[in-house]
Amino acid sequence: MSIAKKIPNSLKSDTAKALAASIRDIKCNKESINTVLTAMKSLFPKEDEKVLSDYANCVCLLSDPDAICAAMVQLDSAIVRACNFLLQQQPGQSAANYAQMITSGQLVFGKLNCNNINSNSSPCTLHTHHLSVSKVLKRCFVELGVTGLRTDLPCAVFSNAQSQAFIEVVKRGILFVDGVNAGHGEFTHTIQWLLIASAKSLPAQGALSNFSCQKDVGWLYTNSVSIVSDMPFLFEGGGTAKVDRKTMWDFVLDCFLLTDNQRNGSDSRNQKIMSQFDTSHLGSSLFADNFRSPRMVQYMLFGYAGEDRFSQAMWATSLVEVGPTISTSLLGEILRNRHTNKNLLLDMKESDFQNYYAVRAEQKAEKYSNQKYSGGFAAVLDDKMAFHPVPKEKK
Repeated sequence: MSIAKKIPNSLKSDTAKALAASIRDIKCNKESINTVLTAMKSLFPKEDEKVLSDYANCVCLLSDPDAICAAMVQLDSAIVRACNFLLQQQPGQSAANYAQMITSGQLVFGKLNCNNINSNSSPCTLHTHHLSVSKVLKRCFVELGVTGLRTDLPCAVFSNAQSQAFIEVVKRGILFVDGVNAGHGEFTHTIQWLLIASAKSLPAQGALSNFSCQKDVGWLYTNSVSIVSDMPFLFEGGGTAKVDRKTMWDFVLDCFLLTDNQRNGSDSRNQKIMSQFDTSHLGSSLFADNFRSPRMVQYMLFGYAGEDRFSQAMWATSLVEVGPTISTSLLGEILRNRHTNKNLLLDMKESDFQNYYAVRAEQKAEKYSNQKYSGGFAAVLDDKMAFHPVPKEKK
């Protein structure tokens, strides 16, 4: 019998059903929220039920394409306000206005030499505006009323998944650029939390009529890495299937997309361990073809919804239907513009991608070691080429 099917006799039937619930059936409705909450009480039994309820709502939001679309529209509005603030523009600008500015070359994301601008864009002029994606996204948290994050500090930069700084960075409420894998995406976790913050800021109606989150999103962010499951999950690490206890961060928004080989059982390298689990079970698998997976966030924002790789994904036709709303969002335009301007590709070699961000981490560490920028924090570059700011203790 598989590990996933060995449900302890002591568990009540409702709990057993919740743990075995199909990830594909989870939506942002009362039934799903109750199912996820019931499962989480068993997975994270030491945590307060009200806290678990907030995280359960986050799971259901990121599992529902209609809810995601509603949140994405709200996030675009926050991006407009963030751009207005950073560019000192007058209110009245729209997402369409900024998208047009990107297309025409008037608004550029990522520092670059003017010669590197997309050939379809207008040349750099004195009227070209340059913005940092990191700064825009940090400002969005402020626009959405999130108070528990250190948006005043520079983002950490990771170029290696083995850096030990990640947990402390999140605990301190510091945002980060994830330069480990282009398919995973540099900003996908930040975007996931922004979608949650966007949904929280909206009235409970339509696709979000059952969504409810009481804690500040900054609190949920900083505490998610400290809440560890009592039960193990099937997950992936470096292309290898593994089993271990995981954090709330992992459960809510650091899941994995199944490859075709994993889906049809022909992955010989991982077949033994994966055969012991049902990858569709909520309570034992971190394989989720939805926005709980950073790769799904990245692929949708870059316009890959209709590709064959998603023909068996849990959203299937829904992916194609919601894809345009997500990929044509202002956020999608911004991310693609940044990749173009920095010559980054979604399918570039992992080593090349990591090398790029190792250099960026080193540059940021050098910049913020300068006394001009170092007020309030120390600039640290660790042995895994990760830059992270460490706030100085107040005397």
